[in-house]
Amino acid sequence: MNPVLWVVVITLVSLNVAGLWFVFLKAGEPGWQAVVPLWNVWVLRRICGGGRGSLLFESFLAQDLARSFGKGFWFAAGLWLLPFIFVPILGFGSATYQGAANAEPWGESLSGF
Repeated sequence: MNPVLWVVVITLVSLNVAGLWFVFLKAGEPGWQAVVPLWNVWVLRRICGGGRGSLLFESFLAQDLARSFGKGFWFAAGLWLLPFIFVPILGFGSATYQGAANAEPWGESLSGF
């Protein structure tokens, strides 16, 4: 693979992880959890109030995450389609955590998992 492409990929992944770190901190979670693959998705589900569906439905998770920070549909679409841009905006920006967007209790959301 081209070395320039490697630099671009590593930069985008690093920005995404750093942004997610600050999203976790804003929601009262330890930031280091953003670095652990799959566990970070589990923590995001907890921040959003359990999420809908399974871990594979990232569009629902993006929508719940955006709503948890007071953002709307278009920001959620950005989180889903361009996370390497919108996660750092959420983490480093002025958005504040407003509580879990999904009112479904945590235990019931995982009943089909």
